Amino acid sequence: MSRGKLNWLITIPEDGSLPLQGVAPILIQWPPGIHPADTLQDPGCSLIRLEGFHPEAGKVMSVLESIGFQGAFSVSALPAGEPPYLVAHIQTPAGPRQLRTP
Repeated sequence: MSRGKLNWLITIPEDGSLPLQGVAPILIQWPPGIHPADTLQDPGCSLIRLEGFHPEAGKVMSVLESIGFQGAFSVSALPAGEPPYLVAHIQTPAGPRQLRTP
């Protein structure tokens, strides 16, 4: 994929579907050199932790283990048929905030 001067490899298929309805991660590989995030101004926000909620929580954990994921991420099971979602806990200059995917 590319945008402007940036180019990267990403594990999203042509149809745009996300693994496990967006609760499992996509992978991005940037080319060697300066990472684009290194050029951004620090807004004073940081991710504290990320929570996932999915009817197949065990499957999400298996995907994370298979890619060697390490980080503050927990997955909780939802009843069958409930839509999966994520909750990001972010420390902002105005205090902690939560963002939830639909």
